[in-house]
Amino acid sequence: MYSRLIISSIMALMLGAPCKVFAQPPVPDSLSVDLEEVTVKATPVIRKSDRDVYMPSAATKERSGGGLALLNNMQMPGVGINTFMKEIKVNGEIPELRINNRRTTIEKVMALDPANIARVELITNPGVRYGKVPAVINIIVRNPDSGGFMKISGEQALSDFNFGNYDGAVSLNHGYSQFDINGYYSIRKNFHPTRLYNERFLLSDGHSVTRALTDTLGHAEMLWANINTAYSYSRPDKINIYTSFGFDRNFESYYYEGRTKTDENMSGYTDQSFNPVSTPQLHFYMDYNLGRKQTLIFDADGSLGLGRSNRLNHEETLPQHETLVSVNNRIRSRNAGLALEGMYMKEWDASRFTAGVRYNLARNREEYNTGEKSVFHQRKDVETIFSEYMHRIGKITLRGGVSGEFWHSEYVENGKSTNDFMFTPDFTFNWDLGSGSNLTLNYSSYSTTPSLTETSVVTQQIDAYQVQRGNPDLKPFTTYGLKLSYGWSIPRFAGNLSARWSRSPGAIMEYNGYTPEGMIFNTWANSTGYTQYFIDFSPRITVVPGLLTINGTVSFRHYRNHGPNYMLISNSIYAEGTAQLTHKNFTLSIYAKKSSRNLWGQTQTRYEDFHMMNLSYRYRNFEFIATWLNPIGEYRGQEIEKRGPIAWSKNRFCTPVARTVSVGFNYKIDWGRKRNGIDRKANTSSGVEQTKAAGK
Repeated sequence: MYSRLIISSIMALMLGAPCKVFAQPPVPDSLSVDLEEVTVKATPVIRKSDRDVYMPSAATKERSGGGLALLNNMQMPGVGINTFMKEIKVNGEIPELRINNRRTTIEKVMALDPANIARVELITNPGVRYGKVPAVINIIVRNPDSGGFMKISGEQALSDFNFGNYDGAVSLNHGYSQFDINGYYSIRKNFHPTRLYNERFLLSDGHSVTRALTDTLGHAEMLWANINTAYSYSRPDKINIYTSFGFDRNFESYYYEGRTKTDENMSGYTDQSFNPVSTPQLHFYMDYNLGRKQTLIFDADGSLGLGRSNRLNHEETLPQHETLVSVNNRIRSRNAGLALEGMYMKEWDASRFTAGVRYNLARNREEYNTGEKSVFHQRKDVETIFSEYMHRIGKITLRGGVSGEFWHSEYVENGKSTNDFMFTPDFTFNWDLGSGSNLTLNYSSYSTTPSLTETSVVTQQIDAYQVQRGNPDLKPFTTYGLKLSYGWSIPRFAGNLSARWSRSPGAIMEYNGYTPEGMIFNTWANSTGYTQYFIDFSPRITVVPGLLTINGTVSFRHYRNHGPNYMLISNSIYAEGTAQLTHKNFTLSIYAKKSSRNLWGQTQTRYEDFHMMNLSYRYRNFEFIATWLNPIGEYRGQEIEKRGPIAWSKNRFCTPVARTVSVGFNYKIDWGRKRNGIDRKANTSSGVEQTKAAGK
């Protein structure tokens, strides 16, 4: 009883009280900071004009089993980390992760040796150089020139639900060279989710149909695995080269059986999906120092996605077992992507200029088997020119950038092509208020292009009432945003307060109509506009220095969505927080998240509410971990509601993960000295897409 009361009190404090602290003396602003030789005893923050720089202490590095654990132990304001689900959020949104300025994945962050991490840069107002990302976490590593590092870790649930995460990494250094290999394996088996589904359709003849679907059986299986090898050659005064090859294998399978009640009739259904994807990836990077603080950069990334997406939906009368509808949508994909970037950078004492070009190519082949076989080829090319200039005048720093993007898409079979050009400026004003605080005003814009699913010309049946088909006439759209933020850092208390507004004229939204046969037709169209208002409060407080810290984010969100034939408004609150208690070799963390209801198009999605307790003990090179999921209260699964004028549905997911316990370990060892990666200044991603078979 008392333990529950204590846990409840700490979680209430996390989600409702201000929290975050970094004490520091005033630090003069500069465009770069070298902390390689700095010995840090605490975890201070330096607030710069375009980023916040955090330096992990030696004690924090020592008790961290990998890069992800280090980020969690640093407790940065607004950064929420779910170590069990391997998720990172900044103010409730997914950031772009980078290591030494190069785009990376969370698996590669997990493979880092914490001892080599010199600092972490949090960028909450990215410019045109970064593209359309809400935030960037850039991890700077510094590595000597000999020796090696090895890490292995595992985590396994103690229940019928087979949950496991396993990863390992090895790095070897010799002179200017470094060799890396790392891998990750995550599995979910014997997982039995169920759904409660309610839906209402307005038919073309004016009549409406209301149905309630209840799963009586659910089975799911998921697998994520990857392996990556890399070689780097680093002479920072002259040239850096980085090349890597990786292979990803992802697999998701769902099977449901249940009953459907329609007015006075009862029927049974089977709903099954199967989505395996394999993706080999090749990456090459080089930067060359021209002298006089000038650098030329070339970055290339290529990938090939080979996948299948199957969706089977069968419905029959009860007890007669006569077929009402049987849908079998099968898609086989082969999607290739190539991203190239060239960039020039010039730095002065108080300013920086960047200019570059990007070229993104996608070649997609989709083979559909939806009653009859059909093959479609799509080509997509995006050319981008961008430049950015930043200059500091006393306590004021100004940054301006502009990007021009030409977009071309073509369907080979019918010769239909679409061309568009988008111009996206960016401007930031930063005022250093002194004593570790600043005020920032940012205007940003970015473009979004239609996805493969949204432009597919193949009609897929969903159930007895609905079909889905993409719209090849969709146009890209531009999002414009304003953000005003205030950051502070005083002894034992630090954080950020911001207000955001964004507007997306012509945003691609869901649209419902009717086919000539009278079925409900689901597609996409460029809408009148989509507007968001956010207020984010992200504090951190050090309750007892070196013992207890509390870090959290509370966000109020307002959505206004003017679709092709509907107008929807939604208000929501997002909250996430962590309380961390440290004593000697023990660390106790309590994490909680209340998901918001995010509105896009006709769909309002609320992801699962989640909380957990995590206790770890470190002994020399070993760390032992125990995790307890959702120890108190009621578990709330994911909920999806479609609020269209023709088709309405509400789907509530129920999963058996409440009060699951897992145990894990981590072992790391290093010898000699090593270098862990190189400073990269450009980033590309081929980003191949996959089309999924239509279904509920």
